[in-house]
Amino acid sequence: MDKVKLVVIDLDGTLLDNQKEIHPFNQEMIQKVQQLGIPVTIATGRGMASTRKYAEQLGITEPLITYNGAVISTSDNSRILQRNVMPLAETKELIGELEDLDCYFKVYYDEYFLVDQESELTQAFSKKFFIPYQIVGLKNLANIIESPLKITVIESPEKLERVWQLLQKWSAHFQVCRDSVSGIEITVRSADKGGALKVLCQEYGIQPCQVMAFGNEGNDINLIRLAGVGIAVANARPELKAVARFFTESNEEQGVGKGLQKYLLRKG
Repeated sequence: MDKVKLVVIDLDGTLLDNQKEIHPFNQEMIQKVQQLGIPVTIATGRGMASTRKYAEQLGITEPLITYNGAVISTSDNSRILQRNVMPLAETKELIGELEDLDCYFKVYYDEYFLVDQESELTQAFSKKFFIPYQIVGLKNLANIIESPLKITVIESPEKLERVWQLLQKWSAHFQVCRDSVSGIEITVRSADKGGALKVLCQEYGIQPCQVMAFGNEGNDINLIRLAGVGIAVANARPELKAVARFFTESNEEQGVGKGLQKYLLRKG
């Protein structure tokens, strides 16, 4: 653990509690790590608009991994290390197929997302995740003219399974992962938190074995597998726990703070 030179933390289900807040104990432990001169950053499926608040709360000035690794930049976008958009033609075709399945999905750009129509679900999501949206009209999402950064599908488990099967034929173009029991995230094929970690390691002149990372979901698997100290919170998916080397309490039990305390700060 003396060789840890960077800490990377997922947000939802990992650092954040179920009310989408950072517990004071987690914040305190992160600050102690920062005071040791070890950089701390975030790796999330969220975009910057939904991530910026937490980075500012934690005093993070390091480049953040957002959109599952499609984008790596500082919260003010003054340093952009990576920005990989989805291929436009293939994305438009995929959106058409999702529309045919009558799915609820959102198409994301840097600071906002698109939906086909107004709904209470969209309103609640926008408020909860601090990101504005635009309405384009029914069956109009496939008419986008600019490549997006991510598509998220939110549906019942039964319909989500049909979407999952549909997406298998698109594996050459898109990275597909489950971000929850009711959600699927779609990004460009090259977008991956593990790949983004490699970019950050090059930026800092370190090796992945010198990184401590925390995660809970399918989109964290390659991050946790690659990090020298890959830590799964107790509420993590079984497939993530299978690749983790270390374990900590759940997001509701301040697992990140306790993991930092146990494995890095050596006080418990």
